[in-house]
Amino acid sequence: MRLTKRVKKKKPEFVSKHIPKHEVWFLPLIILCGLKSNSANMVDMIGLAQCFTPREDTDEINKIGSELRTFAEKASPENSEELLATMTAGTINYGEPWSLELFYEEEDKLLKKYEFDEFSISKYLFLGRDQKDWYPDTLKIFRQKLKGYDIELFVKLFAITSPRNEFKTNLIQADRAYWLYKKEETFENKGFLPSVVKILNDFRAGVFTFEKGSRNGRRKITNFAHAMLGDKNAIVVDSWLMRAFHMVEEYKWKGIKAPHNPRTTEYDLIERYIKRLAEVSGYEPRQIVSMLWSGIKTEKGVRKSVNTKEVLIEAFG
Repeated sequence: MRLTKRVKKKKPEFVSKHIPKHEVWFLPLIILCGLKSNSANMVDMIGLAQCFTPREDTDEINKIGSELRTFAEKASPENSEELLATMTAGTINYGEPWSLELFYEEEDKLLKKYEFDEFSISKYLFLGRDQKDWYPDTLKIFRQKLKGYDIELFVKLFAITSPRNEFKTNLIQADRAYWLYKKEETFENKGFLPSVVKILNDFRAGVFTFEKGSRNGRRKITNFAHAMLGDKNAIVVDSWLMRAFHMVEEYKWKGIKAPHNPRTTEYDLIERYIKRLAEVSGYEPRQIVSMLWSGIKTEKGVRKSVNTKEVLIEAFG
């Protein structure tokens, strides 16, 4: 009897009827550029709508403007005007987006297969806007609060114990792994997932060294540690980021839902996209990752789990 069953993929939360599909790619870029602007205080629906159609059809422009307003109201009900003002500012300050547009031409076949959801990407960038520096900020708090710890070692163990864990549990398990590692005690039967025990043992034995180019789940773990330790270009693709792109696939195992790890092609595609988006918008790739990660957690009601200082106090007192 099969214990696993694929869960039907959910439909996108927002689908445009009037914005041409090949023009939606522009939306995440103008939000990022708008967030960097000092003039995000005015809403211009006509100017905003005109960015999404080459036609000078007043009726079509009004329909697109109405649709963008609907999107903003659904994406951030309490801050929809701020979102529209951010988008308006972004249309003035987007620089040269052609490199990002070229990405869509280069990846045409893969994007037809995986279908990015730029509306969701845009929403999460906006919702996670105040957490863009989560990686360096978290490292700073670790240094302040974990006195006497080998911080690089702790960060690597924090990354290893991150799969399938919320932040607080992740911290607790990382601390447990840290002292087991220091005392040269076994990781078996200490509450870690079997796959995590294997990586912990490989790390202790020097088999797993956090070298870039790691595959499967270790790629995410490696990039997570590198992003925290200062690599601005490290891109962490986990199940939350897959959800943000509307690419996650879930399965049921013994009745419990769980996400599939990203395939190599999926990880590569998201990594290439974020690098290109960062290049055009002027953000660090890891900043875009943390905005998306924080944004989707905010929407799903688990925002508290991104506040490092609060969770450290809860975990360690």
